[in-house]
Amino acid sequence: MKLSKSNLIILLLNIVLLPLFGNMDIINTLHLNMIVNILNYGLPSILVISLIITLIKNKYKPKFNINIILMIIFILSIIISLVFAITYKSYTFTNLYKFIIMIIILYLLNIFDLDNKYIRRGIIYLSIFIAILGISQYIFNYQLTMNGIEKYIGSIGRIKSTFLIATICDKYLSFILLYIMYLLLYKKENIFLLLITYILCLIALYLTYSRAGLLIFFINIIVVSIYIIIKKQYKYLIILPISILIFLFIPGEKYVLTSIKSVFNTKIANILNIERNVNESDNQIDGGYDYSVISRNNYMDVALKIIKEKPLTGIGIGNYTYIYNNQNVNDYLIDKVDYNYLYPHNMYYQLGAEIGIIGLISFFLIIIYNLISNRNIFSYLLLISILASCITETLFYIKDIAYITIILINMIQKKKI
Repeated sequence: MKLSKSNLIILLLNIVLLPLFGNMDIINTLHLNMIVNILNYGLPSILVISLIITLIKNKYKPKFNINIILMIIFILSIIISLVFAITYKSYTFTNLYKFIIMIIILYLLNIFDLDNKYIRRGIIYLSIFIAILGISQYIFNYQLTMNGIEKYIGSIGRIKSTFLIATICDKYLSFILLYIMYLLLYKKENIFLLLITYILCLIALYLTYSRAGLLIFFINIIVVSIYIIIKKQYKYLIILPISILIFLFIPGEKYVLTSIKSVFNTKIANILNIERNVNESDNQIDGGYDYSVISRNNYMDVALKIIKEKPLTGIGIGNYTYIYNNQNVNDYLIDKVDYNYLYPHNMYYQLGAEIGIIGLISFFLIIIYNLISNRNIFSYLLLISILASCITETLFYIKDIAYITIILINMIQKKKI
């Protein structure tokens, strides 16, 4: 089914505006909090209403399939967790709303044909803007984050562009780079425009100095390069040497491999129960160990305890923010925690702790189902990118990247090879 003109305009507003609202420092400086909050929740709502009206006008009859079943299970899990949270007098409706609306948008967009030049151009031009802003941020040393930058000698900071933190900006850029590769191979846009977008987004991704984003990107570029060779479209292999050359010329990037190695050293030490003091050198690499990984393990341990004690109900969608702000997780646990903690930096742990195991599984099954149904190499790569991203960040809790990811899922999964 084709999008109406009003559907298209509202969808474009969601694509273009939501990723611009991630940087709260800028929002606070410009005193736009109220307007941004209204648009953050209003734009997706208007999109849902607009799509439903179009379906009603076209007398669309929904098919009762696995997507709908999983959606119902997920929404019920959220509602059950909310009831549990209300009994503890600690609850929030914002995440309840956000997660339900995300699943509904994913289902609704699946009905429509999103192969539209205006949608493609909206994503491309927005990505160029975000990349240029991030690169300029690095050049002029403006609002760079210094967290963990000691791992990358020669760099002056980590960009976040329009996003709150660098480890969200990198996920957006890695997904967009995969989408640009997809457009390039399917000749959906001007090759020169796509290459310019690719180079700018790649430089911006490197300047986030995010190991997860870089690993995801290099897995994607290697697989796509092999696919290009199989399809004998050799001229597009130019993206591989471009990617490597830019990587080598970015200050501090040669230390990424050392940093990645430290993560594996730390993980192996954890498996072998080698004791490391998290306070010894927090967020630094020392003796081949990464203390930021050790601290994250502590944060995830809190979530794991909640999952074990509340496997079906969780503590309520959005309540993790409440417990780490108040450091009161012991109000929920029998197995007490005796250290301070933050959010888990892991989508699986946090969502599981909030809505239980059934809700967690149904949420990711919806994503998996929508991406594997077409047997498309780019669908598979996007799925791997999403699942990998959720290991290091609570990806779908961030509105400005959550909705663009949902839209990309629908745009890529529609195309068969």
